[in-house]
Amino acid sequence: MSAFRLLLAVTVLVAGLASATARTAVAAQARKASAPYTFEVPAGWSATSLGDGGTIVARGDAYVRLVRVAGGGKDELLVKRVVDQIGEQWTQFKQDERGSAKLAGSDGIYLFLSGVNPKGVESTLRIVAAPFGDDAYMLIMAAPTRDFLNLKDAFKQIEHTFALSSAGSLPAADAGLPAGPAVAGLRVVDEAGGGRILFLPLRDAPSGPDTFRSGLGKLRGYFDATPKLLSVVSSKDEHVTISVFNASLHGSPVAGFIAASYDPAGNSHFAVVFDAPDHLKASLSPMMGHVHEMAQAAIERSRPASSGPKIDFDKLAAASSKVALTTTPYPGGVGKIGIAAGYKPTLLPGGTCFATGEDGSYMTLMASDNMLDPRGTSYKTQKQLAHNIGKEDLPPIPGQLFIEYDPDPVAAWKKYITALSQQRGTPDLSPQVEREAPMKGMSPPASGKMVSGTMTIKGEQFAFTGALLAGRPPTAEGFWSIGVTILAAPVKNAAKDFPALFAMQRSVRLDMKALTDQTNRNIAQMNEDSARWMATNRAAYNEASERRFASSMANARASRDAMDRSTAGFINHILDRNVVEHNPTGAHGTLNANLADALVHSDPQNFSEVPVSRYVRGVDY
Repeated sequence: MSAFRLLLAVTVLVAGLASATARTAVAAQARKASAPYTFEVPAGWSATSLGDGGTIVARGDAYVRLVRVAGGGKDELLVKRVVDQIGEQWTQFKQDERGSAKLAGSDGIYLFLSGVNPKGVESTLRIVAAPFGDDAYMLIMAAPTRDFLNLKDAFKQIEHTFALSSAGSLPAADAGLPAGPAVAGLRVVDEAGGGRILFLPLRDAPSGPDTFRSGLGKLRGYFDATPKLLSVVSSKDEHVTISVFNASLHGSPVAGFIAASYDPAGNSHFAVVFDAPDHLKASLSPMMGHVHEMAQAAIERSRPASSGPKIDFDKLAAASSKVALTTTPYPGGVGKIGIAAGYKPTLLPGGTCFATGEDGSYMTLMASDNMLDPRGTSYKTQKQLAHNIGKEDLPPIPGQLFIEYDPDPVAAWKKYITALSQQRGTPDLSPQVEREAPMKGMSPPASGKMVSGTMTIKGEQFAFTGALLAGRPPTAEGFWSIGVTILAAPVKNAAKDFPALFAMQRSVRLDMKALTDQTNRNIAQMNEDSARWMATNRAAYNEASERRFASSMANARASRDAMDRSTAGFINHILDRNVVEHNPTGAHGTLNANLADALVHSDPQNFSEVPVSRYVRGVDY
């Protein structure tokens, strides 16, 4: 029996497990006379009836509004109108994601949106809406973007326990799989047809086995205990690794697939699909199809905007002399900087400036951030503390990033961007550095590079240019830092935005004695290098980025084929079916396993069983 057949045989035993564990409520249910539904109120949150079937559950700046939309079950435009009304009160309001979801057993939709709320705070929204008879119900979950990931469990608790009471249009329904804990960087999708997907992009994985191991590491703490891998199989080139597993989630048994796909061009990913064992055979194929769509969408976001206008940074920098600036002092009288119209600056005493434009263009000037190398004593101390209280890991400290030191500024910055995105639960910007050159005047072991390229912000292609500095090797505790100066703007607005960005960058003047000499030397060197750099760098797009994109798409297609074939074999085994080939003609047919075995044994010359590796797309799967 092949390794995959053995893997499937074991999985059939797992799929036979019963899953009848009732979920225990972790907080009191909220039941309002004016609201014909029930839900759990998370600890520390307060619920207030708004009348007409509405309720708001709040804690600090975060809230969940439960809204009844009269007639929304018959006319979905009424639901859209509610979303539009929110958008009219916000600025920079954008839809980031849309998909299918269930609310109290009713098929509906979910949206992720972002923007600046009426209080001027950058915030994230998740909206779930579904029809119930003639009406619709909406859950509007909102929080400052910096806090959204940390509140994910509370939002899920309300969403997954929402059910119509006897006073509502429909009886309360099963909320599906229990909610899992929030894990930084892990995208969680509850499928409308049942089951759940955990998806994790892994941009800088060095190999297929590392992709698989890194993904498994991210799963720590999600399930009740470490998932039991029944078998692990890999493709010959080790780019695709698949395993069937079983686990327990809040006491409920689950089973599913783990799939890791390594992409040498940088778009690797790790995915977990699972469901109650007795429902997996129905939900597995749709979930795997969604995983492939998510993987290809991630690759599409890295597509270079090669069809867009070429960006002549040298010409745009020259135009910066014509930009009018308003002189703005730094706090503490340490210096001043000119700010262009339409940009909102944030100035720090050390000379750092963040300036953001109305279209999302921005300047990050002389910013630095500290990281902890996991090989240092600080990380080891935290691991020991977790071990002392019987845990594998302690909850992450907000703002604390564990990243291995890298002397290459570009590699260090990419690691930093990915880690920061995972911690915040936001999409990776996926910066594609098209050109880089060393900065002059750097004293070893520090190093610096001038860079330019593209990245994706909220689904839109941005061009960027700037300088990256890698600091000294980490201390014994693991502390190290990087310095970042980046100017970025939407490609479509490059001609308008970059002259203003360059003008602001070149206008900074610092006076504080502790900063003056060294910082102004750095600024002068950076401006000199920028001028030289931009004179030879006419565009943020080149042939290399196109090659990376094509390579990623080819890799994704190969990964999908391997996973689709394995999924078909898995489902055939669950349904007790085999694929049989008529040897003289090569024709394939899928038969009951007993009939297939009898046919092959009675006439082995004309009939043979087809292994999963020889399944034909469009015929067997």
